[in-house]
Amino acid sequence: MRRVPQKSEAGEPNVLKSVRLTQRSANKALSLETGRNRRKKYDVKYPKMYSDKDPLFNCIQRAHQNTLEVLPTWLIFQLLAGLAFPIPASILGALWVTSRFSYARGYYTGDPQKRMQGAYGYIGYFGVIILSIASALQLLGFI
Repeated sequence: MRRVPQKSEAGEPNVLKSVRLTQRSANKALSLETGRNRRKKYDVKYPKMYSDKDPLFNCIQRAHQNTLEVLPTWLIFQLLAGLAFPIPASILGALWVTSRFSYARGYYTGDPQKRMQGAYGYIGYFGVIILSIASALQLLGFI
């Protein structure tokens, strides 16, 4: 008999909910680092996205912007994968979220090649895509 994870009031497994909350915290940390701390330091006023003078600020901005670009797709696959596989989806999700910190830390050095320190996040990213496909096939009765 398969054990079903404990669910929250909304019906979402608690373990998936904790990954989403962790992701929100990670995104907020990257946002604060870019917006509050670095814009003042490098004198980049809103609404400018990038600095004409300092490439280090541009690396910091790209680290956050890349996370925002990937986030909607990741969230959809994370939630779809969690329908049928909540524990594996949560583990893969936690891997992806932690990789964003490594990615940002590497980018914050000013050397864009060091962002690859967070490349292990692709395991979590592609993992939830594969689990989403398996979840869809399961719902359709193919597996």
